[in-house]
Amino acid sequence: MGLLGISVKGSLAIQTDRAAYRPGQAVNGKLTLVVHAPVDCAALVLTVSGVERAKWKTRGTSRRDSPNVHNTIDHKHTSVLFRSDLRLAEPPVTM
Repeated sequence: MGLLGISVKGSLAIQTDRAAYRPGQAVNGKLTLVVHAPVDCAALVLTVSGVERAKWKTRGTSRRDSPNVHNTIDHKHTSVLFRSDLRLAEPPVTM
């Protein structure tokens, strides 16, 4: 991923149960963070962004006199789904 040097210190993988979702469907999946070296951070935050587009056509009651009206609405939304503050501590020293 490269964010905060994680590609050098470990890996981050996101796996969902499907490639695309319809409105109202729950998004299920798994977030796996593997760390090979210490990472200096205060929290782990999962932010999801989505875009939806709705299109429709309306027509008046009289086909001859009423023009077709095409409408399009684009909606963008970003939401924080998960946040966990991390307690940072040095690992115990073993001798």
